[in-house]
Amino acid sequence: MDQSAFVSEQSRLCPMSQELGMYIHTSSASSVANIKCVPLTHGNIFSGALARFNWWKKTWPKQDFERLRVLGWSPWSHIIGISHDIGAALLLTGGSYVFGVTPSCYHVTNNHVPEGGSSDIISRLLHTARTKSTTAFAGVPWILDGIITLTAGGEEEMVETAMRQFKIFGLGGAATSLQARRWSEEHQVPLIVDIGMTELGGKTHPS
Repeated sequence: MDQSAFVSEQSRLCPMSQELGMYIHTSSASSVANIKCVPLTHGNIFSGALARFNWWKKTWPKQDFERLRVLGWSPWSHIIGISHDIGAALLLTGGSYVFGVTPSCYHVTNNHVPEGGSSDIISRLLHTARTKSTTAFAGVPWILDGIITLTAGGEEEMVETAMRQFKIFGLGGAATSLQARRWSEEHQVPLIVDIGMTELGGKTHPS
């Protein structure tokens, strides 16, 4: 309240592409004891998001990627949350972000549970996807494995209703099983298997 409303001309300038935008801490999916601090410039972040967006359009040229509705799950401290969710799917398409799971730090007085009383993450994500008509998602392979398990447990209609809405369904952070890839092909899920920063040449920064 005590801060001045005046904003200097210098502070209004957009950062240069080569300037540092953020630090990402990654363990290369191996161990928290192997965490590396990787600096990303504004140019790194934008180029990664743009390359991802252009790849979608090249791979599915007949698909409309305007105004995607992102089913948010990946933390914003993770490269997928930044490059896929916020960068490519939200900003570059003029889209919107839908919280698939309530953030752990967000205060709620009545945390909604999907019909049937299930409070597990996969059911919450599917419930949100179905009721909010989300069209883009990125997460880890065990989420798709859990979705496949639900179909075997008699939830085929609910799963198919949610999954057929997706224009993009990305997985990364670990290996995607052959079973999951085959299931995606059979059900025409637009599956994307991502690789991490280590494979893409991210450099360690002393922290």
